[in-house]
Amino acid sequence: KEVNTEVGQEYPPGFHVIYLPFTDDIRSLDILTPMSTVSDDALNLATGLIKKLNLKKYHPANYENPGLQKHYANLQALALKKDTVDEINDQTLPKTEEIEKRAGKLLQSFKLEVLDGHELTLPKATSSKRKADRTTEGESKKAKTSTGFSTEYIKKIFNEEKLASLTIPILVEFAKSIGMKKIPKKKADLVSQVEEWFDMNK
Repeated sequence: KEVNTEVGQEYPPGFHVIYLPFTDDIRSLDILTPMSTVSDDALNLATGLIKKLNLKKYHPANYENPGLQKHYANLQALALKKDTVDEINDQTLPKTEEIEKRAGKLLQSFKLEVLDGHELTLPKATSSKRKADRTTEGESKKAKTSTGFSTEYIKKIFNEEKLASLTIPILVEFAKSIGMKKIPKKKADLVSQVEEWFDMNK
């Protein structure tokens, strides 16, 4: 039980559960080679990196689950009958620019000390905006829309003549995934375009 003087109880009292492993999960590992050691300089550099990149005010409640946020965005688009699904802000992605600013020099020194001068580069920050997929006919059969429905699943719905049962956001995302340039706003026209595409790509 944890109580905050400002907001009251944060965590209610309860049991602390420890999950016991299965017998198959317990096994001995034979280490064939001796464990490698590092120099004191490398240890000092690693310690400095940890201190520089330590999140002093970290709380899991400040980082939303991107999978759930995407799910909620799809529900919102469905409820409000939107043609497109709003992009989400994935707060779990590393802030590479801030990492470079806070510990860039230490990272380079660590590279020289531990990696024998091999190049150590940070991953480039990717934009959250979705780019249109330009897939070939073979690739589009395995492609998935951002809503999580594969082309094979959409084709199954098409063969059952139930495309009209799909929501507009799903149809729009599928149209984008197959490279459709002009996407109709009306559902009936959109269904007709998708049906035409499947007829042409049998």
